[in-house]
Amino acid sequence: MSLEAALKSTSDIDIPEDVQNASAEEIAARTRLIENEIKMLQMEVATATSEKKGYMERLKDNKEKIKVNTQLPYLVGNVVEVRLYSCKDKNLFFAKNRIRG
Repeated sequence: MSLEAALKSTSDIDIPEDVQNASAEEIAARTRLIENEIKMLQMEVATATSEKKGYMERLKDNKEKIKVNTQLPYLVGNVVEVRLYSCKDKNLFFAKNRIRG
């Protein structure tokens, strides 16, 4: 492609006037600044993604803890019932043998 054809194809693109009037060095400097900003934004995205992953793990752990805590009263209730039965058995044992406990 010739230079004239390349210039004609870029005439359709809306290039800001300050870029058109800038030297090659200024454009290269702007390009570096934009590339650095892109890298910083990518690092921020990576950090946010990592934080999100940590929050999701904490959320999963908390949901499991909630599930266990909702099951806990049933376990305590069963232990109390077993304890009551064992007390009755103990009283029956002492009553039959006429021993005070």
